[in-house]
Amino acid sequence: MNERGSPALRVAVLGTGLMGVPIAQHLHFAGYDVQVWDIDPGHCEGLAGLGISVNATARGATQAADVIVTTLPDFKVVEDVMAGRQRASEGFKGLWIQSSTVGLEGTRVLAAMAKDAGITYIDCPLLGTKAVAEAGELTALCAGPRAAEARCRHILETFCSRVLWLGEANEGSKLKLVMNGWILGLATLTAEAIALSIGLGFEPATFL
Repeated sequence: MNERGSPALRVAVLGTGLMGVPIAQHLHFAGYDVQVWDIDPGHCEGLAGLGISVNATARGATQAADVIVTTLPDFKVVEDVMAGRQRASEGFKGLWIQSSTVGLEGTRVLAAMAKDAGITYIDCPLLGTKAVAEAGELTALCAGPRAAEARCRHILETFCSRVLWLGEANEGSKLKLVMNGWILGLATLTAEAIALSIGLGFEPATFL
């Protein structure tokens, strides 16, 4: 039950790595019924101590879930967990917030798979580090049906300080690609400037 005495919305978090653990914690402390699963059961040990339900299988985590949040390593793992050997999406008709980094083609494939299964798919890459996730200050780059926006925001705002709704296709993954390119460019230019500074006899700290 939540603080208002209503049945808590059940959220399955699949993937309890650097992002999944703090996401599950924030959802739990916000009053959601959180179910977790990870390929490596050891990643879930700390969550069990908080009273979060740890499942032996992904299907077990999603069986009675209203919402699925995936924070898995890559596209192939997400596909295998949701529609392959783990069968996590079997019978599921709720909201799927897909936050794993899967690329544009991966996003297209997963969105089509979800549509065929009658699942509401939200393309939702996250921006931020582990520390940012722990502070509940991630940025969500969302794209999906407008009808799902309010429900999505209610969930995401438990662990995000900013939620951008970008459209109804895969705009979230597109913007994440732009952001990653920008960050990589900044890092490369900074490294070149430091190297030049050293070459000209300055301490890097002087330039920085």
